[in-house]
Amino acid sequence: VPAAIPTQPAAPTTEEPEPPQEYAVGTGDASANVLSRIPQLVNLSDLQAILQHFYPELARSEGRQATVVLDLHIDTDGHVQNVEVVRSGGADFDQAAVRAVKLLRFTPAFLGSQRVGVKMRQAIQFKLEQ
Repeated sequence: VPAAIPTQPAAPTTEEPEPPQEYAVGTGDASANVLSRIPQLVNLSDLQAILQHFYPELARSEGRQATVVLDLHIDTDGHVQNVEVVRSGGADFDQAAVRAVKLLRFTPAFLGSQRVGVKMRQAIQFKLEQ
């Protein structure tokens, strides 16, 4: 996910992910498990709308906010195949975050010249307008 994600006060935002634990990121030899290219979010322009759509209505009406940390398993085509909650923001926010990230699309990761599936940590922040 690019470092600069446009945010608007009423819309939830995301934070920069940590590099996948299985691989180092760099330009080293492919046999050393160094990704030559990490996944990048393709549908960034849809991100705010996706997160806004899945913001839990009861939480919104109660003025609750939360951050959910997820591990995304991204396949060789850049699709999110599996999601694990690493740090909960509460059951309603967890469910909303999982549903939202399944709509995200990424460029594939490459190990040398070969596409590879990766696990990527992503924080989803549900934040209301102040």
